[in-house]
Amino acid sequence: MKKKDRAPKYLPTKKNYVLPTEGISDRLLYEQIASYKQQDEARWKDGQVSGGIYHGGEDHLALQNHALSMFSISNPLHGDVWPSIVKMEAEIISMTANLVNGGELSVCGAITSGGTESIIMSVKAHRTWAEAQGITEPEIIGCLSSHAGLDKACDMLKVKLIKVPFDLETCEMLVNEVAKHITRNTIMVYSSAPNYPHGIIDPIKALSDLVMEQPFNRPIGLHVDCCLGGFFLPFARKLRDNIPPFDFALPGVTAMSCDTHKYGYAAKGTSVVLYRNSALRNYQFFAYPKWTGGMYVTPTTAGSRPGALSAACWCSMMSLGEAGYLRATERILCTTEKIADCIRNSPGLFVLGSPKAMIVAFGSKDFNIYAFSDEMSKRGFGMSPCQSPPCVHLCVTLRHCNVVDEIIFALQNVAKQMLANPNIGKDANVAVYGASSSSSSSNSNDKNRSSASNQDPRTSGMLRYMSKTLDMPYDQKYRPKPKKTKKSKL
Repeated sequence: MKKKDRAPKYLPTKKNYVLPTEGISDRLLYEQIASYKQQDEARWKDGQVSGGIYHGGEDHLALQNHALSMFSISNPLHGDVWPSIVKMEAEIISMTANLVNGGELSVCGAITSGGTESIIMSVKAHRTWAEAQGITEPEIIGCLSSHAGLDKACDMLKVKLIKVPFDLETCEMLVNEVAKHITRNTIMVYSSAPNYPHGIIDPIKALSDLVMEQPFNRPIGLHVDCCLGGFFLPFARKLRDNIPPFDFALPGVTAMSCDTHKYGYAAKGTSVVLYRNSALRNYQFFAYPKWTGGMYVTPTTAGSRPGALSAACWCSMMSLGEAGYLRATERILCTTEKIADCIRNSPGLFVLGSPKAMIVAFGSKDFNIYAFSDEMSKRGFGMSPCQSPPCVHLCVTLRHCNVVDEIIFALQNVAKQMLANPNIGKDANVAVYGASSSSSSSNSNDKNRSSASNQDPRTSGMLRYMSKTLDMPYDQKYRPKPKKTKKSKL
C-alpha cells in the first residue's frame, strides 16, 4: 500500500499591520481567501486530523455555508428583528434535549458558543443556585481527566476545584474518591461521557446514586460533560449494547453539555447546555433591570451572538435527521473498533481502558509514544498527545472512515519502526492542546496528578506560544521589540 503523502508545510505570512489606504477589490479578496482555503483544506480533508473536523462532506458544508450567508447579519439579541433565529434556536435546544432527557420533559437549555462556554454556564448556574442556599465557599469535584474547560470555569468564577484520580486500568473516575471529598460546600460533581484524554465514559450511574444520597442533607448537582458524546452516545446505544447510562434518565444528573459543532456536524461554534428544569437554568441568566440603556438580560456570557451559526446548526440537524446520525455513528463505531483492535494486536502498543465511543487512547512501554505520534504525523495522520499517563489518542470522525486501512497500515509500520529503533525521538514530549506535533522542551510529569498551572514551569512557555499566535511579527516600524526591563509593569 502506498504511503500517504503528508500535507504541505504552509504558514501564511502575517503582514497587514494597518488598514490598507484604499480598500482591496472584491475580486482580489475572493482569490486570496480561496487560496487560503485550498492550502488549509489540504491539512484535514483526507483524515489527517484527530477530531477537529467531524463531517467535512462537500454537500453538507454547502448547505451550512448557504445558511450562514442567508443570516450573516442576524443577532439573536434582537429577537424581534430575527424571530426566525429565535424559532431555530428553540428547536435546536428541544431536539438536543429530547436525545438525552430520559423522558424528563422538563429538561431545557440554552445555546452557547462551544463546550467551554457550556461548562462555564453550568458552573455559574450551580454556583448562583448554591449562593441562594447560603453556600459562600463553593466547591466542585472533578476528575484529573476532566476537560480543562472546568478548570477555566472555576478559575473565572472563583469556585474551589477538587480533582480526584481515575482508575489506572479503566480510566474511569473513582467514585469512592468523590465520596471522600464531598463536604458541606460541595455544589456539583463533574463527570464525562466520554472524557477527552482517554475516550472513557465515567461511572455516571454510581455518581448519580452518590449525589442522590445527599450526604449533608442538601442537594448536590451532577454535570455530565457530553460535549463529545451528546450527538453520538444517544445513537450508539441504539446500535450497541455496551453503552452505560449517562443522561437525565439518571435522577442525580442536573446538567449536561452537548456540542452541536462536534458530532452534531454543525459549523463551529455552537453548543447546548441543558438543565433538568427551568428553575436551575434561571440561575444561569444575567438580568440587570436598572441599566440606563434599558432592562438588560442575556442567557449566556455574550450579548450579541451570530445567528448565522444557529441557522447553520439547525440546517445540519434537520438535514441529517435521526437516520443520518445513526448512519454516521455506525460508520464511526466500526472504524473505531477496527483501529482499537489493530492497536491491541500491535506489539509495543496498548489501549487505555475499554473505549466504547469514538476515541481510542493508547500508549507504549517500549518506546516514546510522542515520537510515535510524530512519525504518524509524517505519514499524514495526526494524533492528539495527552499526558499523565503519557499517551496519544485518535478521535475518529467521518473523515477517517474512508482511510481506515491506510491508518492501520501506518500504525502497524510505525510500531515496527519504533520497536526496532526505540531511541527515535526519545526527547519528544506532549504538545499544546489542539496541536499534533510534540514538544521537546516541556517537562511532562507522568503521574496521575492534578496540575497547578500557576506553579508549573511550562506555563510561561505556553503564554509565549499564545501571544505568538495573536501578535504580528516584530517590525521596526509597526511593532518594535520591547526593551528588556528588570520588572514588567502593567
